[in-house]
Amino acid sequence: MPNKIPLYPYSAKTAQERGEIEKWRESFRENCACAGGIDILIRENFDGMHLKDGTVEKIVELYGYKRVEHVLANTVQERRGDGRFRPDNRAWAESHYIPEDEMHNYCFAARSHSAILDGFISHYRKLVMDLGMFDQKQCEPELEKLDYTGKVLVLSPNTLKEEYWSPENQLWLAQSGFGCSPLVDTYFSVSSIQSVLPCAARTSCIVFMTNTSVSSSGSVMSAQSSQMSYSSVKSPGCPIQAFASASVLQAGSRSSA
Repeated sequence: MPNKIPLYPYSAKTAQERGEIEKWRESFRENCACAGGIDILIRENFDGMHLKDGTVEKIVELYGYKRVEHVLANTVQERRGDGRFRPDNRAWAESHYIPEDEMHNYCFAARSHSAILDGFISHYRKLVMDLGMFDQKQCEPELEKLDYTGKVLVLSPNTLKEEYWSPENQLWLAQSGFGCSPLVDTYFSVSSIQSVLPCAARTSCIVFMTNTSVSSSGSVMSAQSSQMSYSSVKSPGCPIQAFASASVLQAGSRSSA
């Protein structure tokens, strides 16, 4: 089971300013433990040529996808002059936001050989891809210029608790309200949808939202800095956490493995 300690998204300085230093410390300790766990698993399961099957899955089971991803991306960013990482893995790592914290970031960077870590990262990325989640590649560009009415919004996986990581739980349908307009800061209503393909067939495009936050009361801060209220048509216990990210899926797009 993934560790229950949530990944804290800010630096120690910001945590201090927000009065959340204990949350940061708890998450930082887990980040360090995760990095150390990666090194131990590599040391125990690398035969000089290959990692044993299931090695990456073990660390994900212990610490969860989000923390493992955070630690791996931080590790690559801490080795910016290292050319032993494949360009696509380097680009993947650089696309992740890691708060600048010169006193602490190196502490949760794995210490294993870069070439081995590169293979570890490739395996991790495939593991995530096999979940079949939607991403920005399947969504409309320049979403800040779109009217959301009748569009399918796709929540980023970072928005969801990991036990709800599935394409179906990413999809929400924008129904009405001034907040559907990119020119207005106000509310609009959305509802989650049960089926990916029928929904995609009924709409002109589907949107991947970014910089979206969701509160426990059902208030959603959209990418346009507007708020929207939603009603879930799924089971109780909406699988959304605060500080969501969402986008609009292209018509006919499907999640790819």
